[in-house]
Amino acid sequence: MKGQLETTLADVEPLLSVTAVAAVLDLPLSTVYGLARTGEIPCVKIGRAVRFSPAAIRSWLAERSGP
Repeated sequence: MKGQLETTLADVEPLLSVTAVAAVLDLPLSTVYGLARTGEIPCVKIGRAVRFSPAAIRSWLAERSGP
């Protein structure tokens, strides 16, 4: 079982912080927090922390990209 868990976790991308997402999107922290609070950007809440899946952010950006 332990080997199975390690393999599964090895395939998971680390979650991004609000600071990291704000830097990538070139947005203020307050804007990223607001987007997360309203559900406009995909995020995960872990306790009081807000984190973002890199894959979900890539998909979210692709949906909003022009033709």
